[in-house]
Amino acid sequence: MKTTERKLQVVLTTISLAFLVFLAVGNTAAGQRPSLSKKEVKALIASAKTKEDHLKLADFYKAETERLEAEAKDHDEMAEMYRKNPNSDGRKTSGGIR
Repeated sequence: MKTTERKLQVVLTTISLAFLVFLAVGNTAAGQRPSLSKKEVKALIASAKTKEDHLKLADFYKAETERLEAEAKDHDEMAEMYRKNPNSDGRKTSGGIR
């Protein structure tokens, strides 16, 4: 009975470790690294010496670029929507003062 329990424990532990390794490799392969805070970025800019330090900064700025480009795209879409549906007389509401 104890041998069966021990085998089951070993199998479950092995599966759990394999799953954790799979997640870690998947996140690294997808380029998903934890984001840096503004304070960490400033400190890293001031002290970056190794290749890894510079890669962390590069990854941070690539992610920031993607975020800002997505935000700009949203703003462009909103501007286009406003151009297509302007308020003809400049009022914000139908009950505004003339």
